[in-house]
Amino acid sequence: MSHRIIVAACVAVLFGNGSLIAQNPLTVDQSVIGRPDKVSFAGDLNGDGVEDFLVALFQVDVGLAGRVSAYSGSDGSLIHQLDGVSLNDRFGASACGIGDINNDGFDDFLIGISGKTGNFPASGEARVYSGLTGLPLYTLSGLEGSSLFGHAVTALGDLDSDGVNDFAIGAPATTLPFFSPVPASGAVYVYSGKLGTLLHTLNIGPTGISNSFGSAVAEAGDVNNDGVSDVIVGAPLASPSQSGLISIFSGSDGSLIRTVPSTVSNLHFGVSLDGIGDVNHDGIDDQIVGGSGESGTFGNLIQGGAIAVLSGLDGSVLHALTGTSAFPSFLNGFGANVSRAGDINGDGFFDFMVSEVAWNNQAGRVQIYSGDDASVIYAQSGEPASYRHFGRALDGGKDVDGDGFPDAIVGALNDPAIPLSVSITQLLLAPTLPVSSFQSETGETNLFLTWHPDGADPTALTGLLSCTEATPAGFGLFGASLAPTDFLLSFGIPLLIANDPTNLLATGAFGFDNLGEFHAPNVSLLNPFLAGTHIYLQFFESAPTIRSSNGLRLLIH
Repeated sequence: MSHRIIVAACVAVLFGNGSLIAQNPLTVDQSVIGRPDKVSFAGDLNGDGVEDFLVALFQVDVGLAGRVSAYSGSDGSLIHQLDGVSLNDRFGASACGIGDINNDGFDDFLIGISGKTGNFPASGEARVYSGLTGLPLYTLSGLEGSSLFGHAVTALGDLDSDGVNDFAIGAPATTLPFFSPVPASGAVYVYSGKLGTLLHTLNIGPTGISNSFGSAVAEAGDVNNDGVSDVIVGAPLASPSQSGLISIFSGSDGSLIRTVPSTVSNLHFGVSLDGIGDVNHDGIDDQIVGGSGESGTFGNLIQGGAIAVLSGLDGSVLHALTGTSAFPSFLNGFGANVSRAGDINGDGFFDFMVSEVAWNNQAGRVQIYSGDDASVIYAQSGEPASYRHFGRALDGGKDVDGDGFPDAIVGALNDPAIPLSVSITQLLLAPTLPVSSFQSETGETNLFLTWHPDGADPTALTGLLSCTEATPAGFGLFGASLAPTDFLLSFGIPLLIANDPTNLLATGAFGFDNLGEFHAPNVSLLNPFLAGTHIYLQFFESAPTIRSSNGLRLLIH
């Protein structure tokens, strides 16, 4: 497995497998000074079968109101370049891929233009563009002047069952009800991708001045288990004392599912957020929320920032992490950007990314954390010079290089002498991980088979093999094979390894302990006679029930 990293002094793509070794780096010169405030995977815009990506710069030095560039994930070449027209339009305040809206076989994308004058002065716009031609398909306008409509955008699934993905647009300066005496309570509008018609208006009412509700919005996954994607929205300036909160709404009908407030003053909880999949394996998708703590009194020790991984089932905190709070790092902005990462280390858990944009004299860094135990899987920082802001923008969870494992994009600045410079994009390949997990597509696996490399080094060739979640004191079997497969056995459980005589290497029996677990320490992937061979491993419970685990792919050295 090779994970790809796209590094852009503006944009980089990271992988969580230890040290990065560049192979055939590709450089793209953007030649624009601006701030990479948004990066996003965009789907396949050019029809080459590879995930492409967007870089949005809403402030540039060429007399424009912003620029959004679409790049090929295959070779880094420029697919489309779209420029704003008026200086105050904030073209590129947000951008995201939204799938194939016009059914032409090419994925399309959405750009927020939050300062654009539409039906009202500076009401904001959002525009859907063809991925094939780069031309607008349709435009949506804010419903109120100076509402910052388009400040945040996100793709959603197909909410209205018309076969086309839908999307949401944040307007954090909207007053609801319109023109009410309580300003800037904020709103999010959910639209049909096919028709551009309004499906839902999401808000939490005029609960305070300047909540900034809608300044961050993302797909939450299916939280209420109705088969439809739901929406998570941040209100980072919500009271008391700008502690912030998030709300999750039903994608089906727009109803409020839950609100989760912060109790920490000036944390700005909800300044960043994302759905990250089912982290704790309870069948419900979970979410990550950041609070960067960028303002407030110096005496507030949470100013290093914080993040929380929230249970989609009940909103409880699954993982909580805080940034550095000691001088001179109290304004590091940990949690200013968060993102899903997919299963970076192949252990069967969805992982997540957090940026710390001002870390180490504002060089910035991004860390990828395990969804299992919140340990650091991988970290990368900007070069040791001021104002790199590595991690200024994040997006993850998509497979760029087609190896079956997720990649990620990271936005950063380039020239330390010019704090707002953006110039290059690099695509790098990193080393292959020796062990990766794979799942069934035909049935449900009930046991949990994991590899724990020695020293927590994902590239280590020795480690602990564990199988958990079996019946206490039950009986187990294992199989090792030279080839994978995926079909249901007669009693309904998936077989993920080939069991024919040609491919089957070994079988064995063992017993689970009183916790329903089996652990094999000191496992080595070193075997000179099999070096370069992939071995596929799966565990089973044979009694008192019959169940199977996920599979592991082992690369023998």
